[in-house]
Amino acid sequence: MQKTQIVILLSTLLLAGCGAAQNDPNPPSIDTTFDRTVDPNKNEAGDYVLDFYGLNDFHGAITTSTNGKEPGFAKLATFFREKYKENPGGTILVSSGDMWQGTADSNITKGKMMTMMMNALYFEAMAIGNHEFDWTTSLIEENAQIANFPMLGANIYEKATEKRATFAEPSILIERGNVKVGIVGTIGVGLESSIQKSYVKDYEFLNPADIVSEEADKLRASGADAVVLLDHADWRTPSYFQGKITASEKINAVFSGHSHTSYTLVQDDVPVLQTNGSGQQVMHVQLTVSEAGIVNVASYELVDSLEYITPLQDDPVILDIYDYYYNQQIKAVKDVVVGKLSLDMPKDLILNATTQAILEGVRKTNPDVEIAIYNLSGGIRVNELPKGKVTFGDVYKALPFDNEIGIFTLTGKEIKDLGSNLRKNGVKGLTIDNGTTYKVAIISYVFEGAGYDRSEADEILIKYPRDYLADLFKAKKTINPANYDRDKLNIL
Repeated sequence: MQKTQIVILLSTLLLAGCGAAQNDPNPPSIDTTFDRTVDPNKNEAGDYVLDFYGLNDFHGAITTSTNGKEPGFAKLATFFREKYKENPGGTILVSSGDMWQGTADSNITKGKMMTMMMNALYFEAMAIGNHEFDWTTSLIEENAQIANFPMLGANIYEKATEKRATFAEPSILIERGNVKVGIVGTIGVGLESSIQKSYVKDYEFLNPADIVSEEADKLRASGADAVVLLDHADWRTPSYFQGKITASEKINAVFSGHSHTSYTLVQDDVPVLQTNGSGQQVMHVQLTVSEAGIVNVASYELVDSLEYITPLQDDPVILDIYDYYYNQQIKAVKDVVVGKLSLDMPKDLILNATTQAILEGVRKTNPDVEIAIYNLSGGIRVNELPKGKVTFGDVYKALPFDNEIGIFTLTGKEIKDLGSNLRKNGVKGLTIDNGTTYKVAIISYVFEGAGYDRSEADEILIKYPRDYLADLFKAKKTINPANYDRDKLNIL
């Protein structure tokens, strides 16, 4: 009886999370007053000094990881407050997207807690990343109402109107004493494919080159001394239009994202940075602005969090925000122990176990289902689950996406046409024949991406993949990862 109650509690909390997160009875009070009349510091030459600090792909990594590589937002806050003390008027915090989605801590509040924490640190702007779409654009709008900073997406356009999406602002002009700074935000061309199709079907991400140029011109005309770009896109090998942006001499720095790859590079004398995400590093670019308005790059770097941030004390304001939501909503879900691992479980075996868990779980109510399908790239968000106790929070971080599971009746050929970047797990002894019909359990990201509509499904299940994996842990109590090697399963 107790196990049944836990399953119901988890499902109820997860499915109701959106509404509950947005209607707090007594939300914590935050002082977000910030004096923007103070001039930035000046260097020995008499030039103003602007220190930009940026995060990308934070994915709700609010608490400190066991290995310390992810410092957590409370320690990052202490670091940022120290930087404000060093340069009160010239420290500027930005994000290049994918801030909310990724952990039970952030997902249960649908990004609200993360947004409030950013308010408490006076973030000036955030680019909209592909994973901001994971709870539909209505949640972007709800978080935008909470935020004291704009959600930027200059190249996110509505297909029907051919106008910029109403939830996305193109840029912002901020003032720090006598200095004005423009910030433009964009998302990578083609990243629509990284979003569940029904959530982004009404929008398109346009080539940003001309759009960024136009926004930069507007910002300069309004007095901007420097303009920086927050672009949720990979710049390791700059594309033609990315090259146009830096060659225009209208942008002074680029804070990029999406690929979770740390790099610092210079394109046409413009520094371009990205971190591994989850706060493992912090992007830092220092610009100087002379009295004549000449902007120079003084320095650029990635600050390693394990060395410089994890050792810091937690910021009490951020802790208060976290404690409130932890006690109100998170604890009852995140801290439930679902089982144990006898050994570390690497990503590929987590994927195998997930498809096996879906297959076994779905067959309990629909024994005709013979195959479970999950995406390979990006579907599992941790490199491993460590041995020992496993909580629902651990499972949540591995499988954070709210993918529904649809049961479809497909021929073997139609299954093969779903694509190759998939893990297909079948019942023992099953082989796929092009002309034979099968009952298949497919996650919504995959079936929508392949062109199938929900209405074509025989059934849409109410449980998410992480719920099935948690059920597997609870049933087995202790899992030996070796039991989920390919040769122990029927990976098709």
